[in-house]
Amino acid sequence: MKAYLPPIKRGLAMIGANLANFALTLGRNKLLALAFGPAGIGWIALVNNLIETAAVVGGMGVCDAYNRELPRKRPEFSQSDIVSSGIGLFILTLLIAVPISTAIFVITVDIPSNVVMAAIAFALAATLASAWRAVGGLYLGLGLSRRMFKAIVVGGATNLALAALLLFAGVRDLMVYVWMTPALLAMAGISGAWPHICELLNWQAIKAMPARKPILTIALPIVAGLLLEPVTILLLRSETVARFGEEGVGLIQPGMLFVILAASLANAFLGMTLARWDQSDERAFSRKFIALLVIAIILPACGIAIVFLMQPLWPVLIRLFFTPAFVAGAYTVPWFIAGELLRMGGVMLNHTLLSRKLGYLTILPRMACLATVITAIHWGNIGSILAIAQAYAVSYGAYLGLSIALWLLAQFHFHRAAKA
Repeated sequence: MKAYLPPIKRGLAMIGANLANFALTLGRNKLLALAFGPAGIGWIALVNNLIETAAVVGGMGVCDAYNRELPRKRPEFSQSDIVSSGIGLFILTLLIAVPISTAIFVITVDIPSNVVMAAIAFALAATLASAWRAVGGLYLGLGLSRRMFKAIVVGGATNLALAALLLFAGVRDLMVYVWMTPALLAMAGISGAWPHICELLNWQAIKAMPARKPILTIALPIVAGLLLEPVTILLLRSETVARFGEEGVGLIQPGMLFVILAASLANAFLGMTLARWDQSDERAFSRKFIALLVIAIILPACGIAIVFLMQPLWPVLIRLFFTPAFVAGAYTVPWFIAGELLRMGGVMLNHTLLSRKLGYLTILPRMACLATVITAIHWGNIGSILAIAQAYAVSYGAYLGLSIALWLLAQFHFHRAAKA
């Protein structure tokens, strides 16, 4: 039991950091909601979605590779080799992700300010958001949960204070508020990890990438799979804009914000616990594996029941954290959270596939999720924002269902391999 305490403590510390940051985000969101209303919040959410998509490609693969490889301390690769190789991969992916995402932003988004300046701000925001994710993996891999806690809180507090000052000064350019969040988090994160970065950085290793094989083994399926998630949400938001305008995107934003809270808490805890569990030698259908399967099913089921029982509270919370203008979207909140809970169950099971070097299989549930959303958009009856939220929940139901099927097939494969 003592062996589990350090990762559990680190996981709880990360949950505390994310709760603190979420509280600060709610304060900032309240100010922006009062200033810009549902349409402004919807525009910011749409652009943030594009930034998130670029950041997944640019930094999320490196983040997961650091989190898994640094604690293992492989004899053939030093921590400097792993960190430097990760930075080399980060630079390469960034050169692809940022120009493409910036072009999509300019082509698809109605930009109310100077297009050139907005494009530059977007590219910088995408770069910094990617950097924050890569640095986050460094914190997790080196076990620096307390430092990451401080970086998240400092970045969030500065974000809230600066937003208040700019709104008071009369700044109404929405792109300024989009750019601030990744910029401040990245600056706080990099400054907190800077001594470790300097210690582990090797310029020759960045070029040669000696640890590229283990990093790419983790990073490529992670990026390919995770990229489908923001794309799925982007499709739903784009459909919402097409049918209900930017105000419609603003009305579903409270639900998406609670999804972000649930996702950040789950990812923080799982990143410090389950992601570090080396399952490569675990016996098929062992007690630990059975417990994992049971938790992955029961946790979403209980959580979904609770969020729907809380239905009378969502209008109250939206009035508190947004404005009365957003209450019309209150009935979508439990559906969005239900989708996130189903996603969590699938993610827990997919850690087994990643640990057994079967990460490419984790792409399939995300493809099923995306296919479900596309089917709902083109052949479903999307007549309200409630249907958008329901499509989100159903898509992650498909995600969890296929994740369970793949996990069971993998267990049978492990069992046969052990007998052979």
